Amino acid sequence: MKITCVGGGPTGLYFALLSKLRSPRAEVTVIERNAPGATHGWGVTWGDELLDDLYACDPASARRLRGASLLWGKQEVRIDGRAPVHLGGKYGYSMSRSRMQQILTDRASELGVRLEYGQAVDDDAAIDADLVVAADGVGSRLRARHVERFAPTITTGRNRYIWLGTSAVLGAFTFAFERTDMGWVWAYGYPSTGGTSTFVVECAPSTWTGLGLDRMAPDAGLRLLESVFAKVLSGHRLREPPMTLGRSPWLHFREIRNATWRHGRVVLAGDSAHTTHFGIGSGTVLAVQD
Repeated sequence: MKITCVGGGPTGLYFALLSKLRSPRAEVTVIERNAPGATHGWGVTWGDELLDDLYACDPASARRLRGASLLWGKQEVRIDGRAPVHLGGKYGYSMSRSRMQQILTDRASELGVRLEYGQAVDDDAAIDADLVVAADGVGSRLRARHVERFAPTITTGRNRYIWLGTSAVLGAFTFAFERTDMGWVWAYGYPSTGGTSTFVVECAPSTWTGLGLDRMAPDAGLRLLESVFAKVLSGHRLREPPMTLGRSPWLHFREIRNATWRHGRVVLAGDSAHTTHFGIGSGTVLAVQD
């Protein structure tokens, strides 16, 4: 049995290691177009439901992920300088995406998964495998090759958003809303590991252009957002994800749905199969549970 996962994010890596764990004689390969260690985004977050699944499927990697994660137990809403409103009854775990990928990479390698980097796969016909897992993200090239079969529905959101990190270690999962002369700007932030936090900023198109974010150099845009969220950030800097350097980091959220997740030997998983809005912090959860 030959299994190839296209995409070396959490989806492809976890599927590969579980496949090897359950079928030791299978030839399992992960093909990743980027260099080892390269990743987008900053942190990932999840709750007990995923942690229970991880321990049930592979206790070894589950223990490493839990040991490297940070436990958060507070949520708060901040609106335009008012006193924060605290929300109880919810806690979760978070860690840097790069650390999560390294743990899953190490575990997959231990089990005998073959890891290949620096290769872009556009055509599954060139892959010698019985099963091809398309874990190549929201812009999946393998899904596009069989677009008539998978019949994806892609809905592009109006708002602009930017996925940032910050040196501010947030003490809670934070929802911050700030009023500017050009309209509201809001952020979703949560603590990560390594002395950073994830900080996703979103705004309406009219606010984005009104503030000049469509014309500013990325660094100037970050300085403007730091001034907007000065109280939340407590004077700390915002950081642009490394993989967006050299191009605009502002995006439109794309909701992906497919008529089917399987065509022949090709199966979609993670963001290539479905997406969920970053505001609920469940993208990695759904991808790994796939």
